[in-house]
Amino acid sequence: MAPGRQNPSGTWTVGYPIHSERLNRVIRALVAVGAVTPAYLWIDNPPPTLPPDGRLSPADAMRAATAIVRGERFSDGTIAQAARDGLIDAVGTSLCAWYAAEQGHDGRT
Repeated sequence: MAPGRQNPSGTWTVGYPIHSERLNRVIRALVAVGAVTPAYLWIDNPPPTLPPDGRLSPADAMRAATAIVRGERFSDGTIAQAARDGLIDAVGTSLCAWYAAEQGHDGRT
């Protein structure tokens, strides 16, 4: 976490989370492939939770990706919590499996 601090002008910089480069790449990839979508009204709906089996449908994976990435703008730590809980891993696994199925292979190649 980057701490807040007072600048020489007297203004304050607000602290913010600093994520690893690996996690930042995952977040950028989710945005780049369209998994973070304005079509899901995340603020009006509860975010998908990780079921006991750890699997998300592709639709729930997109809902979760949107809620995680957009939610970080309003609540610092949303991304970090999703990473700790395994939700980001489940999002990636679901979307990769869906893509592999759409491409007609099992995803192992």
